[in-house]
Amino acid sequence: MSAIIETQAYDIPAFCRAYSISRSFAYLEIRSGRLKPFKAGRRTLISREAAESWRNALEAATESRACGAISPKRGLEGACRAV
Repeated sequence: MSAIIETQAYDIPAFCRAYSISRSFAYLEIRSGRLKPFKAGRRTLISREAAESWRNALEAATESRACGAISPKRGLEGACRAV
């Protein structure tokens, strides 16, 4: 019987595969401070929690731009409405 081992941290290539992003974008997010890595020896790792937090922040930023962005010219037109 084999045990299922959950990923606790991603190295950069695994993180990029998991989130379908490029290596350069991952490092850009790290440099900007939006993605928090840690080092284990020479390896740069991203914890599962940090990856989820990064993804949630991107989703929230996307929602806030798409919904609730009220333009002085357009008013409420185009703002999201509760259904």
